[in-house]
Amino acid sequence: MIGLGSSLYTANEGTQLPIKIFKQGNGAVTVNINTTDSTAAFMKDYSLQAYTVTFLPNEIVRTIIVNILADSDYEGLENFTLTLHSNHSSTTMSQRRATVTIHDLTGMLSTFIKHCI
Repeated sequence: MIGLGSSLYTANEGTQLPIKIFKQGNGAVTVNINTTDSTAAFMKDYSLQAYTVTFLPNEIVRTIIVNILADSDYEGLENFTLTLHSNHSSTTMSQRRATVTIHDLTGMLSTFIKHCI
């Protein structure tokens, strides 16, 4: 069984978000992680579109890093979805989808400073 560590993640702009993927069982298995834009956009707000993770036998956790990109525009809360996929029909997925919410602190500060000047 393979699954994401959570169904919800949050991060601030300009940070790195660690995503844990867990595996039960002893065999080797490969999973793909894909993203789907919602209000956040690939390469504008974050920089992980597709990724492949291979678990070795007896390996139970792997961590991938999603770079959350900063910009100077205040956009409020933005989000995108992470989804696990496997090409092996014998791989059981537990928590296969998660929503990532980005807090726009840098844009909010930039907007605040512009209004104060």
